Amino acid sequence: MAKPIDMTGQTIGKWHIDSLAYVKGYDKYYNCTCECGNKKVVLGQNIRSGKSISCGCVKHKQPQNFVDRTGMKYGELTCLEYEKRGKYIYWKCQCNCGNITWVRGINLTSGAVKSCGCIRGLENTIHGMSHTRLHRIWSKMLERCENANSAAYKWYGAEGKGVCQEWHGTDGFMRFAEWSLAHGYEEHLTIDRIDCTKGYSPDNCRWIPPKEQALNTRRNRRFTVNGETLTVKELSEKYGVPDGRVRNRIRWNWSIEEALELVPHHDRRKDISHEKDGRFCSK
Repeated sequence: MAKPIDMTGQTIGKWHIDSLAYVKGYDKYYNCTCECGNKKVVLGQNIRSGKSISCGCVKHKQPQNFVDRTGMKYGELTCLEYEKRGKYIYWKCQCNCGNITWVRGINLTSGAVKSCGCIRGLENTIHGMSHTRLHRIWSKMLERCENANSAAYKWYGAEGKGVCQEWHGTDGFMRFAEWSLAHGYEEHLTIDRIDCTKGYSPDNCRWIPPKEQALNTRRNRRFTVNGETLTVKELSEKYGVPDGRVRNRIRWNWSIEEALELVPHHDRRKDISHEKDGRFCSK
């Protein structure tokens, strides 16, 4: 095995390699000075491979879908810097009261944490809805649009579907709650986007029953019959044909009119063309 090349005098990453510290087998350890001024003995192999690029003053490689929130404000908190802890990102934040606190990124974007704790009692006094169903709906709405670690993010935030600015910030939930209560919110209803290609905003949202919301997804095919464009479920209810039967017929390449029994089914498998006298005719 070839011995490693002496790297004394080189600058790699944030390290300046001052001198050889000692040799252990084929491993060389170097006296290094970081760009920030800290000194440390580092294994040469770790420097060459990029495993060690500094004394620790340089943050780890940013994770996929990372959003730099430095300087951004969430409630009473202003993000100063971040730190990766395991698979999660934590932000060092300064509260308006002057306190410093570390907050997990998802708790900032969802609105679960808005201060160092100094206004927690005040928040409950203001609306008393922190543990209500409506507050959970609002938090989950922000999470799937802004948290890259959310399982639903790929269908929302990753496709550019966000939450309007009106429903963000310290008073974001209160404005969302006021809109909801003024537009028919009830405990059994769910929030629905009228145009599922757009995000959440007052002009694109409504409160409807879960059954009705299931019809407004991109998975539902729509067909136009007699001037009306409806889903298979809606058409089957209107024309009295079980929706399972309609779906199967469409799968067998029946036209939508045949599937709904509005016109007789024409079995195209029997349409075998034969050549006769230089012309094609159906047998």
